[in-house]
Amino acid sequence: MKALEELNSTEKGRLLMQLFPSHLTALVDYIGTTCKELREQEAQLRKEWNSRSIVTADYWFDLVGQAEKLIGDLHFTLERNPKVFADQFFYSHLAVFTIDCICSYAETVGTENRFRKAVELLF
Repeated sequence: MKALEELNSTEKGRLLMQLFPSHLTALVDYIGTTCKELREQEAQLRKEWNSRSIVTADYWFDLVGQAEKLIGDLHFTLERNPKVFADQFFYSHLAVFTIDCICSYAETVGTENRFRKAVELLF
């Protein structure tokens, strides 16, 4: 096994999901709900988007679109397979959105302490 600092985002995501497979369904649902909420507030968020932000609103909503497409295309597979979840959600720039969702999920949803600590350690 690689040292923690040598793991890329996909490997970290796969490790997290292999350690906590019971969270797959809830995470897919949480990401989907987050996408829906962002879409509902898109006009307002775009208007208020800080131009000094490190990412643009267009970039962020492109990631939201990618996540929505993944969930639409692979919903049940993502919920059942940690490798597929990690390979799809942690690939390329989508990892930025996924990590944000997972950190938010770990903070706000009633997740067990071990999951929260694993998220803090990995991301």
